[in-house]
Amino acid sequence: MGAGTQHRPFKDAPLESLDREAQRSWSDLTLLKAISSELEHRTGTETGKLRLRLETQIRSMENRLSACRPSPYEAELNQLRAEKAAAESRVRALESELAAVQIRLAEIETILNSEAREHEGLFGRVGLSPNAPGFVIEAARKAYRKNLHPDIRPEHQREEAEERFKLAECIFDQIEILRAQ
Repeated sequence: MGAGTQHRPFKDAPLESLDREAQRSWSDLTLLKAISSELEHRTGTETGKLRLRLETQIRSMENRLSACRPSPYEAELNQLRAEKAAAESRVRALESELAAVQIRLAEIETILNSEAREHEGLFGRVGLSPNAPGFVIEAARKAYRKNLHPDIRPEHQREEAEERFKLAECIFDQIEILRAQ
């Protein structure tokens, strides 16, 4: 067989034989393509009908085969799905960790706010702000000492004055400790 010549195994077969062969081998794609190829060289209404039936069957079989054949993107799609599942798992773990951190943060803020209120209360007991500069605190301490000292009180008020003086000194000592931290 030379160049340009085409192999035609059904060249001499009558149309009825081709029709019977096609019906007998209805699921053999290669044979149906060979018969269809032979019919391209022939004319006639019956030939056209048989060729149309064969081409419909061939397309149907090729569609089923291509549906069974994995797409070149199938492996990548599966890989991306696995990566997505892993990422979603990490997100859930991070969300859980974030919730635990938020709870602990709220606990610490509550403690700090409570301590700040205690400090504000301590400063407020002597009429000061927690943000007061050191020289103001020292001036307030001197003023309390001068006004509350028991020696400047009459004898019957000295005991009460001494308690108030000691309380003020204790408060100023605590303020010094807090500011030193």
